[in-house]
Amino acid sequence: MAWGKVDDKLWGSPKWLSTPLRARGLWVTGLSYCMDQLTDGYVPAHVLPTLGGTPKDAATLVDRGLWEATLGGWMYHDWLDYQPSRDSVLAERANAAERQRRAREKAKETREAKTKAVTAKSRRESRRDKTVSHADVTPLVTVPPTRPDPTRPCSTRETSSSSSPSVARKAATA
Repeated sequence: MAWGKVDDKLWGSPKWLSTPLRARGLWVTGLSYCMDQLTDGYVPAHVLPTLGGTPKDAATLVDRGLWEATLGGWMYHDWLDYQPSRDSVLAERANAAERQRRAREKAKETREAKTKAVTAKSRRESRRDKTVSHADVTPLVTVPPTRPDPTRPCSTRETSSSSSPSVARKAATA
């Protein structure tokens, strides 16, 4: 994306102040068009309605010295003195694309190096951990401890190991 430059003193320029608002709007919209299309300041006549301008607005810009009439359209006055040329914008885009390509390549190499390091570490650890002790093994099924059910009578074996005095007396009498 190319950006058009506007002087911060434009608001007070005699050329600008003497230009009607419709023509000012055309000048700004035309600037955006020229930067987007990289026309080096050329506004073709067939684009004028698309930009919201009329031939009268364009004639006003020419009269104020902001545009110059050319064959088939208009040129911004002193465009290349204030705006980047098509060639410089394209060169900057190519440089940015190359910088981005190199950055992505470097990031990829870094990711691959980290992956290799993690894989190597994992292999070393797996060779070291081939023997497993029984303490390291987690049982697949855990059985919860059983509690006596107070609604069911106790069996003889449960009674003999019980510490309850009433149950111990029953066991002794039986």
